[in-house]
Amino acid sequence: MFATFEKKIGPDRTSYRSGTQVKLFGCNEGWIPWFVKLGMPSGQNEPYAWHVRIDDALALPDVQKERPNTGAILVDIKPSAKDSFLVCELRDVYGYSADDWTPMLWGMRVLVNGDAKGNHLEDFDAPNGGEIIYNFLYAMGGVTDGVPSGKWIAPGPSSTNGVLLWPEALKYFMRCIHTSPR
Repeated sequence: MFATFEKKIGPDRTSYRSGTQVKLFGCNEGWIPWFVKLGMPSGQNEPYAWHVRIDDALALPDVQKERPNTGAILVDIKPSAKDSFLVCELRDVYGYSADDWTPMLWGMRVLVNGDAKGNHLEDFDAPNGGEIIYNFLYAMGGVTDGVPSGKWIAPGPSSTNGVLLWPEALKYFMRCIHTSPR
């Protein structure tokens, strides 16, 4: 489950308010391809290594016009679990679009881990400075002539839908991990 929240940073804790469920995948409504398009040079083709800093993307005028007061994108890592809650704030999305295939590396800050699960979209506070974790995933889609192309959808559940990383994509993601702020 993915949701946008208003975010207010305090000295020791951050408040997350007014959650709204959103789609991160999909060329028509997905936030990730939208952010990629907003930051992509005109005429860009594959291969294309890109980085979206979520705080910067949410502050863009086009985004604030359509979704005012959005300060964070939260990810429920275990959306089907009834007894545990692992919620992270999406901080960075690195992608390597090539051959209509986009493996991604998500950098996320852990906000809540292990508490009993309530409503996914209810207001909550979390301590500042949670651990950074990473997730590899991919979308079926790429970039052509400066715009996202293809469907930009995540694969369905399968025993073979793990991320396949060609050497250039893996090298790019390793550089991203080593140079990203903690």
